Amino acid sequence: MTRLNSPDTLKALVDSLRFDPFYVAISQDFGGDEVRRREALARYFDCSMSEGERRGRLVVWADPSVGAAVWLLPAASSVSDAESDAKAAFLTEVLGANGAENYHRIIAFMRPRALAGIDQSAWYLSIVGVAPAAQGRGIGARLIEPRSQKLMKLAPTAISKLLISATRAFTSGSDFLPSHLT
Repeated sequence: MTRLNSPDTLKALVDSLRFDPFYVAISQDFGGDEVRRREALARYFDCSMSEGERRGRLVVWADPSVGAAVWLLPAASSVSDAESDAKAAFLTEVLGANGAENYHRIIAFMRPRALAGIDQSAWYLSIVGVAPAAQGRGIGARLIEPRSQKLMKLAPTAISKLLISATRAFTSGSDFLPSHLT
């Protein structure tokens, strides 16, 4: 595995995650314009990968067209506040007003649930995606393995249950998703 922010990696992430409810919600401003939606998601992933490189760990498969994982470390509040303002402006520019609003509402919904079940010093898996043609070979698991082993030692069931239940609770019947996806 190597570290690299390449267009091939961005394409792999877009291809693998574009139908995930979170990414559907944050890219809803593009309606039926799939080209613009993919471009916006690629910019979002590029920013997230750069953030992982600065504040955590970016793991890109040896063949960058296969996929990547982005881990973030907790940051001091002064760093988080400064980055948060810049990120908010970026999200509005890239995702549009509704997409940025959905992003902030989802994060506001998930944050207290995460804080209740996960130690604040834990790494956070921000993104993991494997190109559809490469899925089913254990690549995703290998992308996250080094960090996930450490996290699972800390709270093996809490992490899985928290993420699954919070995502279901948030997306069930919510107004973030088109009705055919709920």
